[in-house]
Amino acid sequence: MSLLTEAYDLLTAQDNPLMINEDYVFMHTVPVVLPDGTDLKDAKNAIVKISHILNKRAGYASNFSREIQTSVQIQIWYEYDDSLAEQYDDLLNDYFESNGFYSFESYISVDPDIEKLYLTAKFKKTSVN
Repeated sequence: MSLLTEAYDLLTAQDNPLMINEDYVFMHTVPVVLPDGTDLKDAKNAIVKISHILNKRAGYASNFSREIQTSVQIQIWYEYDDSLAEQYDDLLNDYFESNGFYSFESYISVDPDIEKLYLTAKFKKTSVN
């Protein structure tokens, strides 16, 4: 299973602590009009984008890599008054760490185009061949 698919499955699971709606989780790009017909700027639910950002080979032996260090970036856009606004970073980090992902960077900023806050978090996962 690819790391993107694994991250997607975690975020769309019924029991995810972030309470993310499956219809608002996207890989690579977020459409301007969401699947339910809502304009991106008018969405009240959190919106998630998962992107692949790194695939680094390591642990060489006999000129063959024994490890692949893969990283993904997860971005969550949400309203200022979202009930989980103060918790998204901790909830995401704890949930992903409990599933074998390791956070190496995160920050929260404001998206001036759609006037929402967004969390950007980057995660690694190392697999040995």
